[in-house]
Amino acid sequence: MSISTKTGDGGETSLYDGSRISKASRKINSVGYIDELNSEIGLIVSKTYSQKFKTELKTIQNELFVIGSDLATPMNSRETKRLQERHLQRIEKYVEKYETEVEITDFVLPGGTEIASLFHIVRTQSRNVERKIVRVSEVEEINPIIIKYLNRLSDLFYLMALYENKNQDQKEESVNFDI
Repeated sequence: MSISTKTGDGGETSLYDGSRISKASRKINSVGYIDELNSEIGLIVSKTYSQKFKTELKTIQNELFVIGSDLATPMNSRETKRLQERHLQRIEKYVEKYETEVEITDFVLPGGTEIASLFHIVRTQSRNVERKIVRVSEVEEINPIIIKYLNRLSDLFYLMALYENKNQDQKEESVNFDI
């Protein structure tokens, strides 16, 4: 099997159901944004020594592929995997777990350890992806669970950053609004 099909040389690509769409469409751009976020998460997986982070992040990476497939398939088609409520519930359980592990008292400056800093980067990237997919949802029907999932995902990455700093005895630096 060749990776190069040459079917996209004219600026179009196939959706999961076989229909063709411009590579510049909002929907295809959304799939690309999900792919970028997934790659950034892969960087954290490659750098962290925490098996817990690796396991949770690889689950999220697989779910992001499901989101990409979901976005690349018209809603009237049943020929793909769709993000489901159980995926959202898993993220919510992760959020609840990390909320019990960290103390949130103030706005903090993004940073700390390298891994915490990377979590802050993927947090902002997931917010960015969420905003772009909301724009798609304003003109096309998409699975509404996707937006909820991405919203919770950015919360999770924030908590993971705080958790990483706490476990590495790296003090969070509060935002100074009085400068």
